[in-house]
Order: sequence, then C-alpha cells, then structure tokens
Amino acid sequence: MVIVEQTNEQMRALVVSVGYLIYDLVCCLFDKQVKIDNLIHHLVSAIGLGAGLAYEWCGSETVEALWVTEISSPFLHMREIDTDLNLAAD
Repeated sequence: MVIVEQTNEQMRALVVSVGYLIYDLVCCLFDKQVKIDNLIHHLVSAIGLGAGLAYEWCGSETVEALWVTEISSPFLHMREIDTDLNLAAD
C-alpha cells in the first residue's frame, strides 16, 4: 500500500469533517428521538477520520473514504424529509 504525504488542504478538510460529525452527533442526541443508524454513522465516521488524523494518514485515500461514507447522506436526509412530510410509503 502506497501512502502519499498528506497536504494541508487534505488535513484541513478532515479536521472540518470530524468537527462537523461531532457537532452533528451532539445535536442528534438532543433530538426528540435518537436514531440508532444516524448515531452509528456519526460515531464510525468520526472515529475513522479521527484515527486518520491521529496517525497522519490524511492522504488522498482518507479523503476518498470521506466521500464514500458521505455519499449516502442525501438519501438518508430524503428519507427523513419524506417521513416528516408523510410522503413515505408505509
């Protein structure tokens, strides 16, 4: 496995992403009903990206992993919006 040296932009992107995931996780805990799938998503993503930062594996592989983990977010949010608007099929 070849790990290229990380750039400042990559590290900054991961720091911002981990910060957002932690912030959003705390906000989710104050929600009326805690959704376990959302909780697990935030925990796994924050821990994984945080480990990449801690071990300085912030290269393109980790940024690509960030894209992979977040690609489902629009679909997750659409499901919640559909449920809130009573558009979801029962």
